[in-house]
Amino acid sequence: MQQDQDIKGFSLLELLVVIAIVGLVSAVGYPNFSKWNKERKVRSGMENIFSQMNKLVSQTQSGNYPYVKYEIDCSDLPCKFTSKGMKKETFSKAIYEKKIKLDCSDRISWDNSKINIFEGDDIATHFISEKGGVCFSQNGKYYSTVGKIDKNENLTIEGSDRKNWIVICSKDDFKDTKVCPGKGSFKKKEIVYLISWSRFGSISKYKWDGNEWVRR
Repeated sequence: MQQDQDIKGFSLLELLVVIAIVGLVSAVGYPNFSKWNKERKVRSGMENIFSQMNKLVSQTQSGNYPYVKYEIDCSDLPCKFTSKGMKKETFSKAIYEKKIKLDCSDRISWDNSKINIFEGDDIATHFISEKGGVCFSQNGKYYSTVGKIDKNENLTIEGSDRKNWIVICSKDDFKDTKVCPGKGSFKKKEIVYLISWSRFGSISKYKWDGNEWVRR
């Protein structure tokens, strides 16, 4: 026996109410999602650079490459972060035969000029249209910096002045300049990280909390 069914659809008013609620929830949630996504991209870029540098320094400790260079090339965007290494034989010639000057410059012929390469599509650094680099050796004796890194001003980190650092920020926060400020002149809402190191290869990472650099 067929039963009568009272089937009703949504009225136009009900549909409009649902659409309005969805729009309101989206409008409230989007800024939080956008900030989270931006934070994720900058943090991922920073972690990539931090990991690259640590792996490169470990090559000097193991003796695979007694002399290495971490190069940041922002002459074209996006910036390229490249690890380079010099093998024992080449390093020995440089030290004892003095055929190569270990000055961290582009004049050096590296045995491996592409140990690792990372392109920072979503991030910016504290310089643009320039190169900068830092070279580490097995015992820190031949440590040196070159280019923009060599021009770094002192930055107060954990109560002490340091010149060995890279600032990393979101491209979206500095669209006009395409470069992160280099002296900590940031706002609370901006997402900014910093990587600092010692001549012996001790590498640390920090985040700007609106007032100071906080270790991560």
